[in-house]
Amino acid sequence: MAQPVVDEEDYPSWFNDDVFRKARFEGDPRCKRSVIHRLDTTLSLREGHRPKKWGFVIIRTAYGPGSDQKFEHAIEIINNIAQHWAEGEIEGVKSCITRRKETDFLYRDVPVEVDTRPNEEFVRRYENDVVEDPSLENASVAAVREYFKTWIASKGGRSNVGNTRYVACIMLDSETLSQLATAPKGFPHGCDVYSSSYWVKMVDVEPDPDEAVHVRQPEWEQQLKCYGGMPRLAQIQELGGDYVYLLSDAASYTTSIDIQVNGVIGIC
Repeated sequence: MAQPVVDEEDYPSWFNDDVFRKARFEGDPRCKRSVIHRLDTTLSLREGHRPKKWGFVIIRTAYGPGSDQKFEHAIEIINNIAQHWAEGEIEGVKSCITRRKETDFLYRDVPVEVDTRPNEEFVRRYENDVVEDPSLENASVAAVREYFKTWIASKGGRSNVGNTRYVACIMLDSETLSQLATAPKGFPHGCDVYSSSYWVKMVDVEPDPDEAVHVRQPEWEQQLKCYGGMPRLAQIQELGGDYVYLLSDAASYTTSIDIQVNGVIGIC
C-alpha cells in the first residue's frame, strides 16, 4: 500500500507557545501538561495510513442475533474515550490551581481557567479503524492476531514503531459486547470510570508468554498470566489514559502504576 503523503502543514501553530512549554515558577501546572505530552507523541506518528492521528483498530468477531445494537453501543463507548479523557485533564489542572491558590502566594494571580486548545486538538486527532468481516465470527484470539497482522501490512503500518494502532487491537467478541451492553448510554461521560469494571479485550501483535500482567479492580488485585492464546484485558479508562501515554516508547511500555509488558500495555 502506498503511504499517504504526510501533511507537514498539519501542525497547530500555537503548540510550541511558551504558555505550554515554559513554567512561570517551579511547579507551574499550566506547562508540561499531560495533554501536551500526548500531542507531542501523536504529532510524531508518521507511519501507516493515518499519520499524526492516534486511535485503535477495533475488530468485531460477534455477528449473531442482537449483536448489531450491542456493537454500535460498544463503538460509541470507545469513541467517547478521547473526549472524556480530555475533559478530565482540564478539570485536573483547574482543580490543582484552585487548591494551590488557597495556600501558595505564587498562585495568587494564576487564573483558574486553562487553555483548552490542546485538548480539542487531541480529540480531533482521535480516529479509530473499525473492522467488520463476517468470516471472523467466533474467531479465536490466534485467528484475530493473524488477521490483525495482515491488516497492518495492508495499511503500511509497522508494529515496532510505538503506535498503538499497530501494536494491539481491540477484539469485540460476544462476551465483551454483552458486558459493555450493561454500560449506561453516554458512558464514560458522567460516570466514575475508575470505580467501574467495564473492559475490552486487547490482542497484541507479538504475545510474550513470559510476561505477567496485573489487573487492578476497584477493591482487589489479582495477577493473570497472559499466554499466547489469551487476550489481555484493558479497562475502558486506561484506553484514554496510560495506554495513550505509552505511545512514546517503541520497545516496551510501562504504566504509571508499575505494570510492564513487553510491547503493549496490558491492564490497569
